[in-house]
Amino acid sequence: MRANKAYPFAIRYSDYTEFSENEESELRDKIYMENYEWIESELARRKAEWMIVVNGQIIKSSRTLDNIPTQPHLDRLGKKRGFMPFLFVRNVLIEESIITNHNAASWSKVTLNDFYLLLELPLKILLDDQNKNTEIVE
Repeated sequence: MRANKAYPFAIRYSDYTEFSENEESELRDKIYMENYEWIESELARRKAEWMIVVNGQIIKSSRTLDNIPTQPHLDRLGKKRGFMPFLFVRNVLIEESIITNHNAASWSKVTLNDFYLLLELPLKILLDDQNKNTEIVE
């Protein structure tokens, strides 16, 4: 399925490579916000954790984060297709937590007037059953 407006996704890869890191980040944020409903509905419809959109078309998606594309993969895809690839990941909310056992987490309680910054970070956490060590894997 294609996005309603291909324009935001139709950025030539050669132009994309000229963007500064800030310009790229601002562009990705703007496109995400302008297309939020379409992106989230497509992720939900596909039961996907992530998807890649190139030139307004979803070219790949997955139900797991285990195979999320790396930046070099996205760069190869952009060169091959000639357009900037957009990787969208399902919103994941991570809050402060202390893992107390394999099945439960102790969550911080939020009062009515408690405000604090939440950062969305896609992380995969592996627990070592024997040593109870935690490893963060990208």
